[in-house]
Amino acid sequence: ILRRELKNIAGTMVAESREESAKNWYSKLVAKLGMVVTIRRTNGGEIGSVEELVASAESEMDARKLGKAINLVKSIGAVSNRARSVAAIWLDRASSRIAVDNALVILNSHAVSLFGRSIRE
Repeated sequence: ILRRELKNIAGTMVAESREESAKNWYSKLVAKLGMVVTIRRTNGGEIGSVEELVASAESEMDARKLGKAINLVKSIGAVSNRARSVAAIWLDRASSRIAVDNALVILNSHAVSLFGRSIRE
């Protein structure tokens, strides 16, 4: 679900960052059009750009590396405030998923230790 949600907001993050960085009327017009029709690279872009960070985060999600994807999406905030605000809900949900996964590992470990103790007794 998180992978699909990231793909759903990826274009919006890129479009918001383009609009935020638009300096003249032409680039603002192109950025506004980009909000209607999203065109973006999915294999990266300029290093350190929102486009590249989003593409890298999507790749990490495809590889089932949620922690790395979270770190990449968090780093988008250093490049674009508007893209960060688009990603905020996804980041909260992804961080919650990491917390749940960690809790399940602890519970599983505890259950195994209790099971091992009961067998010895």
